[in-house]
Formats: sequence, structure tokens, C-alpha cells
Amino acid sequence: MKLMGPLLSIILLISSCTTVKKDDSSLKRRNIETYYNNSGVVKYFLPDIPTWANFSTSGKCFRKNHTRYFDISAVRVSFFVSYEQAIQQQLSFNQLISKAMEPQHRKFITLEDEERYFFEASEKIQAGIRVFQTPKYKKIHLIWIDPISSDPRRLKRLLASSKMNSGHPVFLSMCMNRSEMVNYLRKNQLNNVNVRLISQELFSPFDMNNNRIPSLSISLQALFRPDQKIVIFIPGGNNVPQEILGKFKIQKF
Repeated sequence: MKLMGPLLSIILLISSCTTVKKDDSSLKRRNIETYYNNSGVVKYFLPDIPTWANFSTSGKCFRKNHTRYFDISAVRVSFFVSYEQAIQQQLSFNQLISKAMEPQHRKFITLEDEERYFFEASEKIQAGIRVFQTPKYKKIHLIWIDPISSDPRRLKRLLASSKMNSGHPVFLSMCMNRSEMVNYLRKNQLNNVNVRLISQELFSPFDMNNNRIPSLSISLQALFRPDQKIVIFIPGGNNVPQEILGKFKIQKF
């Protein structure tokens, strides 16, 4: 009988600890990563670039918008697509997000929407639908606009010059996404020119062999045909950004 007191105390103590542990577990908030991993597409995204690091050294700019960059290697392996298709899907996906967020000035989208836009972009690519359409001209005039974006008159003079007669103009920016480039053209009355746009969503930290590289780059041979000659127009006082990969001629203006 003397043992009943200590034994009962031990039983009550164990019961109390078990109850507390159970209640504590039930009150814990579920980690958001649990929901994110369940979406299934997380493996195709690279980690977001922090705001303080979202900077282009060549363009000398902090990017105002965050682009969701794909793990190009994982996308290509899972969906059996080419490098060009993978970066076009990345562009299409980011444009879908941008269009969804702009009207209501949303800061983020739900994980469910993110998954839906990912597969919607994938279906567009499989159907042959591209946001960036390669010009049919045999000569491409690739114009890097970041160093002179504050002086649109220089772009207008270049587009009106005889230098542009023999090729199709393509604007390239490492600082702006596609929506920003479209708005820039509209604001500066350049949207009446048949110019194609290469924005930051077409850049990738993967090369065409699925190798990870140390910076966001653009592989021109993925976007243009082998028979197309590319001339890059660089504003005076600037060098060709090392992020632009491929074969091309250089012309200063």
C-alpha cells in the first residue's frame, strides 16, 4: 500500500507529459513548405533571388520585379523539351504571373495559382505558342537598351537611321521584365515600331548543355536560327555584357 502513492504520482506525471505533448502538436501551425512541396512543381523552380542581390552588374541596375527562374535541367528532363522551349516556358510562366498580379496590385500569388500557371505555360509551349517570336529576317539587329534607357531619343535616332535598314530590330534588357519593356515602349512612343523584346525572363543560370553557370545569361543560338547573322548594337562607352553568349558582330552607336 505504501508503494501506491509514489506509483500513482509517476503514472499521473507520465499522463500529464503525454497530454501536453499532444496538445502542443495540435496547436502548431503547419509549415508553409508542406503546402509548397505538395504542389509538385517546386522542383522546377530555383530559389528566389533576394531583393538586395537582384542586381545586374552589366546593366548597373536593381531589378524592380522578381523573376521566377526555372531549374532548366529539371524541366528539360521531365518534359522532354529543348533549351529554347524551356526558357520560353519560363518567360510565358512569368508573364502569366505578371498579368495576374498587375490589375489588383497583388504582391504574391497563391501556390495553387503558381502550379496552374506553370502547367498552362507548359501547354502553350507544347502547342508551339511563343511569347518571344524569332524574326524571319536573316539579319538581326540586337540593341542593348539598358545604358541609354533614360534617353529614348537615342533609340529613336538609331531606329530611324540607315543602319537599321538591313535587319530586324530586337531590344534586349537585363534590367526590365517584359511588362516593363512594353510599358517603356508605350511611354516613349516606340511601340509603333515592329521590334521584338528579349527581357530578363529569357535569361538563365543554365547553359544549353544543362550546366549550371555562375550568372544569369542569354544564349542567342537558342533563340535565333543558325543562318541568321546577329549584330549587337552597343551604346558608346560600353562593352558587350558577358551575360550575352553566342556568335555575333559588334557595332557601337
